Amino acid sequence: MESKSRIQIIYSKKKGLKSNELKKVLHQAVEEGNDHIIDYIFGSLKATGNSDTINKLLLHEDGYRGNAWHVAAWRDHIKTLETLWGWGTKVQVNLKEDLLLQKGRNGLIAWHIAVYNGNKYMLEKLWDWGREVQVNLKYDLLLAKGFIGLTAWDIAASYGNKEILEKMWDWGKELQVNLKEDLLLAKDVDGLNAWNKAAEISNKEILEILWGWGREMQVNLKYDLLLAKGADEKTVWDIASEKGKKEILEKLWGWGREVEVNLKDDLLLAKGVDGLTAWDIAAWYGNKYILDKLWIWG
Repeated sequence: MESKSRIQIIYSKKKGLKSNELKKVLHQAVEEGNDHIIDYIFGSLKATGNSDTINKLLLHEDGYRGNAWHVAAWRDHIKTLETLWGWGTKVQVNLKEDLLLQKGRNGLIAWHIAVYNGNKYMLEKLWDWGREVQVNLKYDLLLAKGFIGLTAWDIAASYGNKEILEKMWDWGKELQVNLKEDLLLAKDVDGLNAWNKAAEISNKEILEILWGWGREMQVNLKYDLLLAKGADEKTVWDIASEKGKKEILEKLWGWGREVEVNLKDDLLLAKGVDGLTAWDIAAWYGNKYILDKLWIWG
């Protein structure tokens, strides 16, 4: 009730609308996910013929994250996004340009923010709204790049979000994009693809999923994945060796057998950019478990 009383003070027929204060209260309500207050503000404005003010409030940007839509996305408030979207449909707001695809202060749209938050359900809601307002789902969402040139796929791979990667793969199939070039082997601004990123964060589960998709797409598993080098000239074998990830090395060895690489020259005795083999690195770090495994393989 205290918040409601404050809004009643800010907005009164006698004193008129104190817009700057109202903007602050609205953003605070969005921060907290207080949909009742948001509905009260907008409902009062609509009832008194101030729909144009609702438009201005929806689009008003704070000094850091953007408008109320972006604040709700950053705060992970799906219900609040639904509330704002609902009000957007009631007034003269361009749902596509002013909300769904509007960039915040940091150059991100809600789509990218949802991926950074790891919120698959928010992504699904945004995807549904994209269909509703007929955006180009492929270029405006799925393959859209944020302010540093990263797509949602790139972000999900960097953060090791398996569920979001799987959802994007399904959407890619649905849109009939080039799954190999647009997703699986697509490189970001640093020259890294999802395979390289999964190795960097030592995520064996995602490496397994990507390998499976590689089979499905009939990519050259040997040269496009297993022995492929990232922008740093490192293979996944090199990275796993440096990080001391025995389980990943075992998985890569098994895949090496599957695609019939030269296990000795391409893996066991292969030298990285620093001229060191997996054996050299394991010895340097005193990793007994990896040394034992390499000895058996040798």
